[in-house]
Amino acid sequence: MYVTIIIPTFNRKAFERLISFNINTQTYPFIKEVLVADDGDPDQALDLKVKYPISYHTIRRCTIGTKRNYLNSMCTTPYIACLDTDDMYHPDYISNAIFQLIKSKKNVAGSADMIMHQVSTKTFFHQRCLYLDMLNEATLVYTKKYADTHSFTNASSGEGISFLKGNTHDIIETDIREVMCCLVHDNNT
Repeated sequence: MYVTIIIPTFNRKAFERLISFNINTQTYPFIKEVLVADDGDPDQALDLKVKYPISYHTIRRCTIGTKRNYLNSMCTTPYIACLDTDDMYHPDYISNAIFQLIKSKKNVAGSADMIMHQVSTKTFFHQRCLYLDMLNEATLVYTKKYADTHSFTNASSGEGISFLKGNTHDIIETDIREVMCCLVHDNNT
């Protein structure tokens, strides 16, 4: 039950310590590799200090949906976990999601809710979403089998809509408190 962590990035060098921390603190014991697709400034390339093999791909400028599809195509493991660069992930994020996937016999786990921390004001917000096919892309863990037959929209945001639309029967929702907290800052997209 190996998993590949995929990270689309663009000029996020300021977050490389957070990204490394998020990866290194995951409790899931079968992380095979980390795949990064970077279409930003070469001076902003990530220098991640992680305990897993990293495959770093510098690519031409494209949308985040295109980067996610590119990374999915590179995966060889049965499971794929999305990790965004500027979020704080729960150490059991991957473990909990894969447990839920196996238990439910579904192909996609994630949360439609979001906990956000406004960095400048030190304020927390909890956003609720009632639509199961509107899971936040940064919370997704899914099977390679699913990724081989579904694509992210070629968009700069909301790229998960086409990936999930019409497939609520194949989705298990995870508790956002066991997934991540979105850090809201001046450079959010």
